[in-house]
This record gives sequence, C-alpha cells and structure tokens, in this order.
Amino acid sequence: ILLNFDTVATQNIYQIIRNPFLIFGAIDLFLTICLALSVTTIYPIVRFRAAVGLAFMALYFYSFGEPVMAALISISMLSTFINTFTTRASLFLFTGPGSLGGMIGFLFLYYLYMNPPAV
Repeated sequence: ILLNFDTVATQNIYQIIRNPFLIFGAIDLFLTICLALSVTTIYPIVRFRAAVGLAFMALYFYSFGEPVMAALISISMLSTFINTFTTRASLFLFTGPGSLGGMIGFLFLYYLYMNPPAV
C-alpha cells in the first residue's frame, strides 16, 4: 500500500480498484491486524490468501520476465502457508525467516523496480 500511496491519496475509487496490489494490500493489512490480535480462526483465510498470492503474484511477475521476484514471492507465500498449520518449533524456525525474508526481498526489489536509480 505504501508503494502506491499516491493512488490512495487521490481517493479515486476507480483507480484504487484497478490496482490489484492495493486490493491485496488492504486484505493483507486486515489479516495482519487479525493475526496480531491472536484471532486463530483467521488461519484458514490466511492459508487461502497465501495460496492465491502464490498463484497470482508468482505468475504475474514470471510472465513479465521477473523470475527473481516470482521466486521471492513464492518462498514467502509457501512459508506463510506452512506457518499457519505447523506446531513444531523446528519447522517454524525454518519457515518463519523464509516468510519474512522472502517478502522483505520482494518489497526491496519491487521498490527498486518502481523507482529506478538515476544513472
């Protein structure tokens, strides 16, 4: 949402609806707030969101010739999917950093893609 804040600031609902990143960002923000409040009944929805994110985002970036971004989002979404049903700490210690690291790497590359350095 922060990377497309100029679109949100216009408060034009048609521009916001046309941007899939803002829609997924709003859903993710809601899910994050629910998870921060320890709403465990939201886990099936988080699993579904991770599966949709894996399918949509990985295919989107791979089709535009960005395999690194597709791989990072795939790692993050797959780790998030596993995190929602694991109870073993050893597995969580492996997938937790994968989820955060994949998303941080993805956001960093997306920011560079949207704001290329001046040469």
